[in-house]
Amino acid sequence: MSKSIDSPITKLPPSVMQGAVFYSKQSGVTSNQPHRLIVMNVDPQGDEIVVLTIISSKVLSTVDRVKKQKEDRATAVDVPKILYGRIGLVECDSIINCNEYKRSTREEFLEISKRPGALMMKRIPEELLQKLINGMKLSKQVKPVIKKMVGAI
Repeated sequence: MSKSIDSPITKLPPSVMQGAVFYSKQSGVTSNQPHRLIVMNVDPQGDEIVVLTIISSKVLSTVDRVKKQKEDRATAVDVPKILYGRIGLVECDSIINCNEYKRSTREEFLEISKRPGALMMKRIPEELLQKLINGMKLSKQVKPVIKKMVGAI
């Protein structure tokens, strides 16, 4: 989908980069709890959509779902509190299912980011980002166009 020359392109704040963590107190993404999403695009400023992975505290059910889907275990990336709690990323042992992601237009992302209680947090550590990229690369459910946007191919 291309934009006409006269239509404005929605600009995202410079803090929206690959690996940036978005926190929202608003419910509704996957549960009624506050949630943390990680921006996965290599170039979220230039892509039409923003690809977001979701941090979940439902470790066991996520691992079971990945097994049932016959996906590689590496597509479910552990986010242990002992490693990532100190930087405020998680409050308990958590997991990210790289087979599931949220797609958002830049406009939708900006609208959500302006809601009360929403904020951009620090960027995740590089080693965690690389595990997420690898998880998306290994996933049979992530479409090639999305893999390209996140740098997995």
